[in-house]
Amino acid sequence: MKTTAPHKRDNQPKAPGFFDHIFYWLWHCTPSGGMPDRSFVIISLIRLAFLFLPFALAVQFISDDTLLHVYLLTGGHPEAYLTILPFAFFVLWDMYRYKEKKYLAVQAYYERSGGMERLRHRRRFRLCIAATILAVILDVWLFTLYQDRCIAIFREFSP
Repeated sequence: MKTTAPHKRDNQPKAPGFFDHIFYWLWHCTPSGGMPDRSFVIISLIRLAFLFLPFALAVQFISDDTLLHVYLLTGGHPEAYLTILPFAFFVLWDMYRYKEKKYLAVQAYYERSGGMERLRHRRRFRLCIAATILAVILDVWLFTLYQDRCIAIFREFSP
């Protein structure tokens, strides 16, 4: 009969995901000691910023006729429709998922792992926040270009 080594576990705890680490560091870096509602809303905003990026890029390559049709169909604000539904979904999903229990689980993961693991994930958190800021700036700039283009096309086709 084969026996297993006592130092090996069959049920290793699952390593936290990418957004789990971001949630932990958001909560950890909050001056008032952390609150899950602030943290999960920021995670939802991060997801939304990166969701917008492909749409903002794709809008730049749409033909003028299609662009005018979409602009008129949505009453001049298609980004509003693109924003409301995904943001509501992300907030509900993250509100359900990210609570104090998740924070404590990631904290226990960091206590089990070494200091280098903690430092590596803190660097990833900072890079993610910097990339998110850049994505938001790029989204705003591309959607401003889109809005200006739509207004110019609308003025050209209106009597």
